[in-house]
Amino acid sequence: MFKSRRLVLSVAATASLAGVTGCADYASTPATAQPTQTTISATATPAALPADAVVVVSLFDVTSSAIRFQDEAKQVLANQLQTLLAPGHGGFQLVAGTITSNSFDAANSKLALRVAGLPLAPIAPPVSPRPTPPDLTSCQRNPFSRQQCEAKLTAEYTSELNAFLAEESRAKNELGAATDAWQQTLNGRTAEVASAAAQLRDLPLTLDRNGTDLWGALLRAAETVSASSAPKKFVVIASDWEPSGRQQEGDLRFPAGTIVKAIFFDCVESRNCLDRKRSWTEQLLAAGAERVVWLDPAASRLQTDIFSEVIN
Repeated sequence: MFKSRRLVLSVAATASLAGVTGCADYASTPATAQPTQTTISATATPAALPADAVVVVSLFDVTSSAIRFQDEAKQVLANQLQTLLAPGHGGFQLVAGTITSNSFDAANSKLALRVAGLPLAPIAPPVSPRPTPPDLTSCQRNPFSRQQCEAKLTAEYTSELNAFLAEESRAKNELGAATDAWQQTLNGRTAEVASAAAQLRDLPLTLDRNGTDLWGALLRAAETVSASSAPKKFVVIASDWEPSGRQQEGDLRFPAGTIVKAIFFDCVESRNCLDRKRSWTEQLLAAGAERVVWLDPAASRLQTDIFSEVIN
């Protein structure tokens, strides 16, 4: 809300996007350079910078049975990262890694980054009502002082009008300055998201023929979303969901509200596909997931709101 007195609007300048390659641990806090502060004079109460709203963990299965759709999965996610940025919404954290024969190995964490939130755009401050021209007919009651009466009313009106025009001009100038500063922040955030998308597209995916450690991947993902302060937790996995070889099973626990989304679900036999989805859905829900969503390759390609569950 805008106030009549002048306040100082501090707008965070573009925060540097930090991409971390080969992170020491999936659960590591995404690195972000501290934004510098830009001071803009405005009557608006400065909008608080929203806290991070969502943490996204994306996992790509690079084992021999499921690697064929992984490059496409990266493109789909990268193309829709921009939907996570909206005025008044918090920032997002993105951790991307691979499912391998030893998925719990921290070397599978390929990318960890954060994009700060975007404040609401400034709105026009209220100004005093425009003064009404005086009613000079009231001066006709006394013809001897009519001229002085009209002069007095006109002078008072002129003074009030000039004060109103000055207030209106000041409010417009301050709104313009605040809007320019907000637009700079928006441009910076947009550039950060574009950089994040480019890093995701370039994520290296090396074929692993030694097995598919799905449990290790899920345990790491659960650690990451549990460590994040973001209230919305989103785990998106591109895989055939068929474990093979050694599995690092453990006490899998997702924090409340975690949504697991399986994209490019790679499966070739109807009965096996249904059984696999049913079995994993039951296990993930039992581990605390709020919901499990399954998308086959065709449905994944058609998705225009891959992050819809966490941006509404």
